[in-house]
Amino acid sequence: MVLEVLLDSNPWMHDAEAIEMPWRQDKYDDIVARTHNSGRPDGRLVFGLLTCDEFVQPHPTVSKALQITRQALEQQGYEIVDWQPPAQNEAVDNLFRIFGATSGLSIREAMEASDEPPIPQIKEWYEQGNVEGLSAAEFWELCYARTEYRKRFADYWRNMSERTRCGRAIDGVIQPVSATTAVREGESHYYGYSAVANVLDLPAAAFPVQVESDQVDDSLPQGKPLSDVDKVVRSCCMSNNLHPTPILLRTYLCMAQIDRMMQGACLLGCKSWASDIMKNEF
Repeated sequence: MVLEVLLDSNPWMHDAEAIEMPWRQDKYDDIVARTHNSGRPDGRLVFGLLTCDEFVQPHPTVSKALQITRQALEQQGYEIVDWQPPAQNEAVDNLFRIFGATSGLSIREAMEASDEPPIPQIKEWYEQGNVEGLSAAEFWELCYARTEYRKRFADYWRNMSERTRCGRAIDGVIQPVSATTAVREGESHYYGYSAVANVLDLPAAAFPVQVESDQVDDSLPQGKPLSDVDKVVRSCCMSNNLHPTPILLRTYLCMAQIDRMMQGACLLGCKSWASDIMKNEF
């Protein structure tokens, strides 16, 4: 309803960067119908599920939430395929280099004006003092790398139709919001699972999955760490913290499939029915 009202207000008449995209009820109804009616010729929705980005392994509770989600959706007739796109951590690292292209001048000025200490995540950077920013050529090189990643990601998404039973490309992706169940102060070390949506410029919505204590193995992540960052993230996982708690997962859709504004409406719909499925099935 909110998006419908916004689009009916003709925002493209007031914002030079907004494209003309009126609300199309038939598109919305089609997506909603496919979440409830398995008798349609094109079948129910198909989702890619990312359980690990091969750089940082999610904590056991997060992995369990992903397993619960797969089981619940498959029981309701949705198709789930394993999702392993081009390395997300590399794209996110490039994104943060773009964010820091000016050496955080505006951030530093705001912090100094507030006279507040930096949070742990940026304390080391802040204490380095003023450092020289990137040149225009270096900045555009980072932007080019981001564009190239988006192309590779779009190619991977398009070619997923070869791996689905229905022969269609996937309708959306489900993955963790974070590798950790929750973050204690000063222990936020990896943003790859959430920041990739910023790299791709895709809207996303989070939904909770309740994980009970008897559903989680108390053992901590095993095996050789996937990376130095993974080793640090593993060290933050404590068995006594694996108590019953909602785990946030997220879903996002592809720009190539439906209009960007429509994506927001569909994602809100996904958020609602996904939460209902988890509640009813588990």
